[in-house]
Amino acid sequence: MDRSGARAERQRGLMNRKLTNILTLIFACLGGLDALILTVRHFLPSLPLGCSAGPSGCEGVLKGAYSHFGPIPTAALGLGMYGILIFLCVKRAGELSLVEARNRQAATDYAERAENEAGPLSTSPVLIDRSRLRNLDALVFGLSLTGTLFSVWLQYTSLFVLLSFCPYCFFSACMISLVALLAARDFIMADRSLNGEQKLIVAVVGGVIALMCLLYVPTVVMQFLRTQKGVTVFTPYTPRETLAPANLRIKGKADAPVLLVEFADYQCTHCKEATDTVNLFMRNHPEKVKLAFRNFPLPMHKWATEASKACEAAGLQGKFWEYHDLIFERQEMLTKPDFNPETFGELAKSLNLDTVKFRTDCESPSISEVVSKDLEVGKANQVDTTPTFFIITPKRIWRAVGRTELLSVLDDPKHDVWKAAGMVPSDPNDK
Repeated sequence: MDRSGARAERQRGLMNRKLTNILTLIFACLGGLDALILTVRHFLPSLPLGCSAGPSGCEGVLKGAYSHFGPIPTAALGLGMYGILIFLCVKRAGELSLVEARNRQAATDYAERAENEAGPLSTSPVLIDRSRLRNLDALVFGLSLTGTLFSVWLQYTSLFVLLSFCPYCFFSACMISLVALLAARDFIMADRSLNGEQKLIVAVVGGVIALMCLLYVPTVVMQFLRTQKGVTVFTPYTPRETLAPANLRIKGKADAPVLLVEFADYQCTHCKEATDTVNLFMRNHPEKVKLAFRNFPLPMHKWATEASKACEAAGLQGKFWEYHDLIFERQEMLTKPDFNPETFGELAKSLNLDTVKFRTDCESPSISEVVSKDLEVGKANQVDTTPTFFIITPKRIWRAVGRTELLSVLDDPKHDVWKAAGMVPSDPNDK
């Protein structure tokens, strides 16, 4: 290739670099705005986000165990990352402009020297500028790749551990992934072309990524649809007697026509909110509902299983509901890094329980079996997040996931639940 062709090739490459830098800046700004909204939302919990507010939606992620690292919100870390990327993009834009100016000057110098037969053009100024540019490329690539890997881990945790889908978090993951792809193009492929073997490697890696997307995207879609589904009539996957056996501990009036069977986790903040809601409703409408609790400790909560065992042990001394309410009342203690499991015994002492028997019962196989059985029944009936309520009437069973869905029933005196319970006259056209 002659010098003029090489200069034209460099100019095209430079224009492509300016375009990818602009796109990177746009994606970083969008991601930064998204992270800013989530950071503000962390400190202002009442701020509406416009997406699903239940435990399977934004709230399930933003109040989960991975929403912060110590006192720092995870979104704030993302905001800082996007801020650095924006700064690097602005800095890189200046370097690209400088390279472009040097190239133009070099072309002018070369033309003048060629005319005067002064010999070949020195390109050292351009090489110096490209060295600084490459350092910026390396920083953008390294930071965006780290952010992408972190986002993949967060999305996996959200979908497969928390069983929640947050559109804001997913959008941020998409933005940083796009930034990483552009950064890889700028840093790895700068001024290079692929040979046949390298193209094969790229094709294989691309195929693996495409396969992962085919497996991942349906899960994302299903989680999103599940967060929008609302209260539904439910057909149990196990016999009705298994979902609500006669030996369940019942809170409330025995003749209340509606039974709420709650699958919950003592370390889940949404479960605490739901418990407060149900307790208030039962105080105001004792004739309508009664409550049964079933343990569903999530694996991400370190002390949830132990809390379930403690409540069951308290139940053997006739204080299940008192201990149940006390655990939720003091739930924050379970999330502290220095939490001591001896605290369970101290709570038992505050309720005047026999602490020696309590500690022995907590370790007994029969208590572990109760918790395991609740988990087994919950999973068999597709419980995958907490709290999940089964609203049982003599005629039908409804399923409500989270406090918001439950409130849509409790706050609607004409809901079909009350009709099925015989508390509202049924429509004669209903079958």
